Amino acid sequence: MKRLSALFACLLSVGASWSQTGNWTDEGNYDTSWYDGNNSGEYHISTPQQLAGWAYLASQGNRMSPNRIVLDNDLDLSAHYWTPIKEFAGFLDGNGKTLSGVHIQTTAGMEDVGFIARLLSNVSSTKSVVYDLTLDESCQISLSAGSRDLTLGGIVGYAYGNTTIASCRFQGSFSVESAGDLDAGGIVGRSSGAVILCTNEGDLTFRLTDASCGGITGGNFLLTSPTVTGCANKGNLYATSTSASLRGIALGGIAGETSDKTVINGCMNEGSVKSEFTRTQYSFNRVETGGIVADNNGTVISCGNEGEVSTLGSKEYETMAVSGGISGDNAGQIINCYNAATVTCNGNQGFSPSVYNNAGGIVG
Repeated sequence: MKRLSALFACLLSVGASWSQTGNWTDEGNYDTSWYDGNNSGEYHISTPQQLAGWAYLASQGNRMSPNRIVLDNDLDLSAHYWTPIKEFAGFLDGNGKTLSGVHIQTTAGMEDVGFIARLLSNVSSTKSVVYDLTLDESCQISLSAGSRDLTLGGIVGYAYGNTTIASCRFQGSFSVESAGDLDAGGIVGRSSGAVILCTNEGDLTFRLTDASCGGITGGNFLLTSPTVTGCANKGNLYATSTSASLRGIALGGIAGETSDKTVINGCMNEGSVKSEFTRTQYSFNRVETGGIVADNNGTVISCGNEGEVSTLGSKEYETMAVSGGISGDNAGQIINCYNAATVTCNGNQGFSPSVYNNAGGIVG
């Protein structure tokens, strides 16, 4: 099983162990000769330098709308640090190819981080798509977000508008320090579109303050109708926080948090999902853990959980803690779902009536 970690202590050591020099978007490292500037409709990329040329063009404001980009080869990008493709509003056909050595170390000023930072509906309002792409176990994202809000995904940071991410796989690693509001997922950090037949195969470990994290997607946009269909998480997920906040931790095998219009259909979690809150000062804190979704406000249909689900609250102070085989906290609908794994919740309820400590095979 691949390892996906976000430990504060290893931020610098992980970055220092990489052999990259400079960025792919530095002068001399990229090739834009393949792009004629005429929006010809379809462009083929066959070298790391050409892929870096796309990232450079994106940094200059080119969204490639409404073009189709096709990868012709597996590409090794380990020579330099990757600069996330700032915005894309077209169709990326990964063509079954694999990217290796995608290393993202610094994202100064960026709110969205991933191989593609932001996927947008294109100018003709037709769907923007990322299809059939794999980032392997050598890919790493190592950054410190400080107190700024951040969306982080292995494939796409933020999918906004009429978008689809389909048949993609992420096997890489995160090493992230976040004291702000974080939405993070193995495939996409936050989505307002469709995520279809995607798989996360890595173990995810998060250290954070406010976060909605999932094996596939972290959060979903409130004003649209996002869908997650036929996706699977096969990695072990772990989130821990030492800082008190109203939002706290929401960790789900498929999704962290869903809106009332979100539909999760036919998804499977096979990895363990564990959340822990360790606070040494008095506070109330929310810790929500679910085999499919941590905080469900939408609809979950025909999903299954086969991974252990557990929540551990502070041993000294009250914690609002829930664990559910399908959903930790549920205000939506759960239809035709099953849980075949152990579910535990070990919070500290204390004496406050507003603090709870609940576990259930389907809903906490």
